Amino acid sequence: MKFYSKIVRKPESIIQEVKDGLKVVSRKRVCQFSDGICETEDPAVIALLKKHPNKFRTDKPWPTEHWQDTKEGIKLLERGKELKIDVRHIRKEYLVSLIKTIEKEKGITIESAKLPGEVYREAVKKAGELGITTHKKKKNDLLQEIEEKEVTLNARS
Repeated sequence: MKFYSKIVRKPESIIQEVKDGLKVVSRKRVCQFSDGICETEDPAVIALLKKHPNKFRTDKPWPTEHWQDTKEGIKLLERGKELKIDVRHIRKEYLVSLIKTIEKEKGITIESAKLPGEVYREAVKKAGELGITTHKKKKNDLLQEIEEKEVTLNARS
């Protein structure tokens, strides 16, 4: 049976400990996940892993929440590699600023990736111009309202 773990980036071992009070008498590794996957046929291990459905599942891998796995992240990493930037362990904001700096130095005008704050600030500015209130609105809702308002204004013209 194949189990998937939430932890993907590093090996994860499931260990059983026998304690005498606060002292650990013995430890035994039950199974080990590599790249978030563990295959086992041992019924004892299967029963142990099924006790924790919030940590381990059998149907499909857990969705990742890393920016590198998104479409935008993949494009940023590819662009960084094209510009010969070391992208192995890099924060998204730093990569974006490096790409912008290098493109500015070389005079390259390829669509620049914007930081999330920049997109929101531009949306708030545009909403102010169109007369849309921005108090307690999420970025996606605000962008949708701006688009609707522009469509209605263009339809009137």
